[in-house]
Amino acid sequence: QIQITAPNAGEYWLRNWDYPITWTSENVSGNVRIEFSTNNGLNWRHIIDLPAEAAVYNWLIPPDANISQQCLVRISSIDSPEVSDISDNMFEIYGCAGVISGDQNGDCFIDLTDLSILGSGWTADAVYDIAANWLQWDLCPWYDDAPAGGDCFVDFCDWAVLLDDFAAGRADMQDVLNFADEWLRQNMITEPGWRP
Repeated sequence: QIQITAPNAGEYWLRNWDYPITWTSENVSGNVRIEFSTNNGLNWRHIIDLPAEAAVYNWLIPPDANISQQCLVRISSIDSPEVSDISDNMFEIYGCAGVISGDQNGDCFIDLTDLSILGSGWTADAVYDIAANWLQWDLCPWYDDAPAGGDCFVDFCDWAVLLDDFAAGRADMQDVLNFADEWLRQNMITEPGWRP
């Protein structure tokens, strides 16, 4: 018996990025074959053959994979092809429409993660100038000190405070990344491409 555990529930995966394909198996000897389809199972494309007990494979989605909302993964025993499983639900493979200026991590949209990556290369003086000017021009009459207190919401005003702390050595790059994650979570951004 083989059971796919991911992708299995409407995942949203980007071409040329890697994601874990996971499965469980019982009484399956030898290798399994992993394949994917972008047309709801009409055609299948080989990914890799692995020992059944591996249970996970970090799949780098080919850059030439078709963009589709009808994607499936199939895992089958090579010795006994009738022993197989297919994703319970289709998932999506997407790609950038073109080069997006400012997209630092290549996920096809711009968010605080990109700003965090860009910020890792800034000098302290440059970061301080940005934060100080942001706050000086009274764009942020209240803020949450990234991310607790104040207006009870994590927003760009909190980002300005964090930049100020970063420049002064009171915050490090992990604080910046944690803030970016929290900002995305509080704004309920659950999939790439969606914006409040």
